[in-house]
Amino acid sequence: METPAGSPVELDPFLLYRKEEGAVEFALWNIQSQGLEAPSIAIFSSEETAKEFCELQGSNSEWSLWQPSKPQFRELLQQAQTEVEYIVLDPDKTQAKRIFAVREVLMAAGSADN
Repeated sequence: METPAGSPVELDPFLLYRKEEGAVEFALWNIQSQGLEAPSIAIFSSEETAKEFCELQGSNSEWSLWQPSKPQFRELLQQAQTEVEYIVLDPDKTQAKRIFAVREVLMAAGSADN
């Protein structure tokens, strides 16, 4: 299987996180389509797009920015796949540039390692 162009496997994404009651919480974005609601991990192609997302949410100060290494990002996705099905790239209030299924990203990452 070939890694799709623009896949998170190829990106070095930024994530927004905050610590809540001793646990780390990542910024989520809700996919709402045809009656489906699916919380998704928000990832960003640059620091600037992450800051714009914070400004849109009106919560600039409470979030920190992190750019994980590729192995760290894969591990995060492996742990999160039981709670979220999707990753969204550069979301704003109404849309995201791309939507990725976590399972497909992990499969592509596994085949890219081989």
